Amino acid sequence: MPNKKNIEPYSNMVRDAAKNGGPEKFLNQIAEANREIGRQEGLGEGEEKGFAEGALVVVGVMLFVKGVKWSYNKLKDRHSKRMNEKKAKIEELQRISDDAKKAYLSEIEQNESTDSEDETADADPSENLL
Repeated sequence: MPNKKNIEPYSNMVRDAAKNGGPEKFLNQIAEANREIGRQEGLGEGEEKGFAEGALVVVGVMLFVKGVKWSYNKLKDRHSKRMNEKKAKIEELQRISDDAKKAYLSEIEQNESTDSEDETADADPSENLL
């Protein structure tokens, strides 16, 4: 035999359904409220998942940037080393060129002084008297 305790939940449900526009509309409201609760819970889970994925993306970008920076520094060091080697080679060639120029000028001066001595020795002493 039914008693008030057993019937009360159903009675409350029928009364609430009547207040909210009938059983169909009431069930739709309950379903929508439950969907909203599920959406909020899903957003929380999605937020956690999004945070984890975002953290992975940030770490990936940081590693990529660090790799690019390392590569740039490596290429920069290699370029500097090559430029220093070329600069040293140019300085060496310039020194060799300067030495060769000095030797050439010295040789020309020696030849000129030898030529002028030869001319004075070959000159007739009587020509100087006139």
